[in-house]
Amino acid sequence: KFAGLLFLSTGRFIIDDFQQGQLTLVVMELTLIGLYLTFKGREAWGAGVLGLAIGLKLLPGIFLVYFIFRRQFRIAALTAGASLVWSVVPLAWYGGNLPAVFRGFAEQQLLGAAASSPISGADNQSIQGLLMRLLGKFPTEMTVLPFANVADLSYETIKKLVWVVDALVVGWWWWIT
Repeated sequence: KFAGLLFLSTGRFIIDDFQQGQLTLVVMELTLIGLYLTFKGREAWGAGVLGLAIGLKLLPGIFLVYFIFRRQFRIAALTAGASLVWSVVPLAWYGGNLPAVFRGFAEQQLLGAAASSPISGADNQSIQGLLMRLLGKFPTEMTVLPFANVADLSYETIKKLVWVVDALVVGWWWWIT
């Protein structure tokens, strides 16, 4: 009964995650498995799995800070080493072509997107992207993301609003800690 209610409340987001090709759930599972193995005494295996999660997405790296604060330096070092290995070893696949691959990525994904459209930042999932989609006339090519121009704000105004929202979040975090 509880599992059905849980799926009803989160199922849409889980399905969206897979449809968009995101790794969020995979990273979450790897993080949980890595932590489970670590706390069950299988530190090397746990660090390897947690290192893979960190290699895929940096967010699980917060557990490195946790291990350091808990003075579990061996686990922190093993996890950091594993994440470095999981991040660097795949680069060997490109061999001597690695600089050309990086240059091609930068030209196509970074510079090309920014040069081809003034709204290139509107299709990401940041606060700025959200505000650009909802408060300005910045539609995206992605049909999955909502677009609703409710305030018709300029790009400069939205950038200032992003600074205000960021400052409020940092201030709130400082206040509660």
